[in-house]
Amino acid sequence: MEKIGELDIDMDSLDATLALTLLPGSFTVPWSQCGATADFLAAYAAGLTADRGGPSAGELSSVVNELLENAIKFGYLGPIEVTIGTRGGDVCCRLENPV
Repeated sequence: MEKIGELDIDMDSLDATLALTLLPGSFTVPWSQCGATADFLAAYAAGLTADRGGPSAGELSSVVNELLENAIKFGYLGPIEVTIGTRGGDVCCRLENPV
Protein backbone atom coordinates (compact mmCIF):
# COMPACT_ATOMS: atom_id res chain seq x y z
CA MET A 1 0.00 0.00 0.00
CA GLU A 2 1.32 3.42 -0.99
CA LYS A 3 1.34 6.08 1.72
CA ILE A 4 -0.08 9.34 0.36
CA GLY A 5 0.25 11.67 3.33
CA GLU A 6 1.52 11.62 6.86
CA LEU A 7 1.57 13.95 9.83
CA ASP A 8 3.55 12.73 12.81
CA ILE A 9 1.39 13.31 15.90
CA ASP A 10 1.96 11.24 19.01
CA MET A 11 -1.66 10.35 19.72
CA ASP A 12 -0.58 8.61 22.94
CA SER A 13 0.49 11.97 24.39
CA LEU A 14 -3.01 13.46 24.15
CA ASP A 15 -5.13 14.08 27.25
CA ALA A 16 -8.11 12.10 25.92
CA THR A 17 -8.89 10.16 22.76
CA LEU A 18 -11.81 8.44 21.09
CA ALA A 19 -11.21 5.94 18.29
CA LEU A 20 -13.66 4.39 15.83
CA THR A 21 -13.14 1.70 13.21
CA LEU A 22 -15.56 1.87 10.29
CA LEU A 23 -15.79 -1.37 8.33
CA PRO A 24 -16.61 -1.68 4.62
CA GLY A 25 -20.34 -2.00 4.18
CA SER A 26 -21.15 -0.40 7.53
CA PHE A 27 -22.25 2.80 5.79
CA THR A 28 -25.36 1.84 3.84
CA VAL A 29 -26.17 5.51 3.09
CA PRO A 30 -22.63 6.93 3.31
CA TRP A 31 -23.20 10.67 3.11
CA SER A 32 -25.81 11.00 5.85
CA GLN A 33 -23.92 8.61 8.10
CA CYS A 34 -20.69 10.59 7.59
CA GLY A 35 -22.43 13.65 9.00
CA ALA A 36 -23.81 11.78 12.03
CA THR A 37 -20.40 10.20 12.75
CA ALA A 38 -18.64 13.56 12.38
CA ASP A 39 -21.16 15.22 14.69
CA PHE A 40 -20.56 12.53 17.34
CA LEU A 41 -16.77 12.85 17.21
CA ALA A 42 -16.93 16.66 17.17
CA ALA A 43 -19.28 16.82 20.15
CA TYR A 44 -16.90 14.60 22.13
CA ALA A 45 -13.83 16.75 21.42
CA ALA A 46 -15.60 20.11 21.70
CA GLY A 47 -17.03 19.11 25.06
CA LEU A 48 -13.54 18.43 26.39
CA THR A 49 -12.03 21.69 25.10
CA ALA A 50 -14.88 24.20 25.51
CA ASP A 51 -13.54 25.65 28.76
CA ARG A 52 -10.03 25.94 27.29
CA GLY A 53 -10.85 27.96 24.17
CA GLY A 54 -11.09 24.97 21.84
CA PRO A 55 -12.98 24.90 18.56
CA SER A 56 -16.76 24.58 18.44
CA ALA A 57 -18.49 21.31 17.63
CA GLY A 58 -19.72 22.86 14.36
CA GLU A 59 -16.21 23.73 13.21
CA LEU A 60 -14.87 20.30 14.10
CA SER A 61 -17.80 18.49 12.52
CA SER A 62 -17.21 20.20 9.18
CA VAL A 63 -13.56 19.11 9.08
CA VAL A 64 -14.18 15.54 10.25
CA ASN A 65 -17.12 15.17 7.84
CA GLU A 66 -14.92 16.14 4.86
CA LEU A 67 -12.23 13.66 5.92
CA LEU A 68 -14.76 10.84 6.25
CA GLU A 69 -16.51 11.61 2.96
CA ASN A 70 -13.19 11.66 1.11
CA ALA A 71 -12.09 8.38 2.70
CA ILE A 72 -15.31 6.71 1.55
CA LYS A 73 -15.42 8.36 -1.87
CA PHE A 74 -11.79 7.76 -2.85
CA GLY A 75 -10.98 4.38 -1.39
CA TYR A 76 -13.35 2.51 0.87
CA LEU A 77 -11.37 -0.71 0.37
CA GLY A 78 -10.90 -1.63 3.99
CA PRO A 79 -11.38 -0.36 7.50
CA ILE A 80 -11.29 3.38 8.13
CA GLU A 81 -9.63 4.23 11.44
CA VAL A 82 -10.68 7.57 12.95
CA THR A 83 -9.10 8.91 16.14
CA ILE A 84 -9.90 12.27 17.69
CA GLY A 85 -8.13 13.58 20.75
CA THR A 86 -7.44 16.67 22.81
CA ARG A 87 -4.47 18.35 24.42
CA GLY A 88 -5.43 21.44 26.37
CA GLY A 89 -7.60 23.49 24.01
CA ASP A 90 -6.21 21.80 20.89
CA VAL A 91 -7.92 19.01 18.98
CA CYS A 92 -6.12 16.42 16.83
CA CYS A 93 -7.90 14.15 14.37
CA ARG A 94 -6.24 11.29 12.52
CA LEU A 95 -7.95 9.31 9.80
CA GLU A 96 -6.35 6.27 8.17
CA ASN A 97 -7.76 4.33 5.26
CA PRO A 98 -6.46 2.12 2.47
CA VAL A 99 -6.66 3.54 -1.06
